[in-house]
Amino acid sequence: MRRIWLSIRSIKQHEFRKTLRYIKAAGATWHDIYIQLGKLQNESIAKLVKSCTGIFVYYLILSSLGDEAEVSITFQDVTASVPTAFMTVVASVGFFFIILQAQSVMMMILLRSHEGSRLSLRGFSSGAYGLYNEQDEMELSAPIIRYGSFRELLPISKFLITLCLIVLLFLLVPLAGLWIYLLNLQIDIATSVAITPVYRVSAALGVFVLIASVTYLIFFNVPFPIRKDEFAVRWGFLARLYPPGYHPRVEKWLDDGD
Repeated sequence: MRRIWLSIRSIKQHEFRKTLRYIKAAGATWHDIYIQLGKLQNESIAKLVKSCTGIFVYYLILSSLGDEAEVSITFQDVTASVPTAFMTVVASVGFFFIILQAQSVMMMILLRSHEGSRLSLRGFSSGAYGLYNEQDEMELSAPIIRYGSFRELLPISKFLITLCLIVLLFLLVPLAGLWIYLLNLQIDIATSVAITPVYRVSAALGVFVLIASVTYLIFFNVPFPIRKDEFAVRWGFLARLYPPGYHPRVEKWLDDGD
């Protein structure tokens, strides 16, 4: 049987689009779905920004108020100390959830863009429609244009799109730097003989979480070979098209099972 290469991301997107078909069949209009997806997209972006802000507060505390052993905060002559290993493992778990949120944001943007392209009307812009409905506030400055019967002599819009993407990719630099900082710090704690063993184990767990976050990101988005589940296709789909036991190939399927 021919193998198919799919990523978990593409499968999840396919499931979402199939679900939208049932929602449309239940009476939802294109407007209802597109605006709802816009709300979900904005909410997911806001949560991601909030999480990133919190993780960088952790970074500021760790880098300015702590060392390998502990983090000390003094306020009005009162000093509170927390083991650095505990702070770093919490930050590592927070980083993992930021990866999950970033993945959700990316998928939500792609799904909404796909849904917007489904309505094909001359001169209609789904981005302008979203802006009119108090979404897509950057639509008028986005260099994504539709000329219709015209064509650019110079690829100015493509150049500006590439420029914007490069600038947006720069936002990943602080996250990558934070990942490297947490990894190096926790490796130092885990390998230091001067640190209490329980803190060293905690730091080792933090290293595992950081590696797991990158592993998740790769395995979720990279296509891998899969094949159809013959049992599920035969008995979960084809057999249901006929009365129980009356499918013409039931006997062959049972023989194959033997």
